[in-house]
Amino acid sequence: MKQNQCNFTYYKLEYNHKVIIKKQERRTSMKKLDSTKLSKEQQEFFATHLAYLATVSKDGIPQVGPKQSMKVKDETHLEYLEKTQQHAFENIKNGSKVAVVVADKPSHTNVRIIGTPKVGEKDDNGWYPVVISIEEIDE
Repeated sequence: MKQNQCNFTYYKLEYNHKVIIKKQERRTSMKKLDSTKLSKEQQEFFATHLAYLATVSKDGIPQVGPKQSMKVKDETHLEYLEKTQQHAFENIKNGSKVAVVVADKPSHTNVRIIGTPKVGEKDDNGWYPVVISIEEIDE
């Protein structure tokens, strides 16, 4: 994953009565990629970071929440188990597209996926598998 345009922020930290000035790189924008296929590096990033799913209600109200079961199904699909069947699930059933973001704060690295979800049949645990077809990838 390539880093986008960056600038630097300087932080003044006090630790045990010592002042430390820390320079930290900060990304200023995300870059839309030309591919709808996840690279191996992006797939590994999804496997090692918590994913957040965003949906929108039919009234335009956004909803965002973590999805611990989110995983890469293949290079063009994500998949998770909908366990709570609350706001995000209702929004998806009502036709909401989704955004999925995974981020690493220390390195200021992130991947955002825009896609269309499809809800599968309820499994034996009462959970619904949701498969997301990737339409756009940003870093």
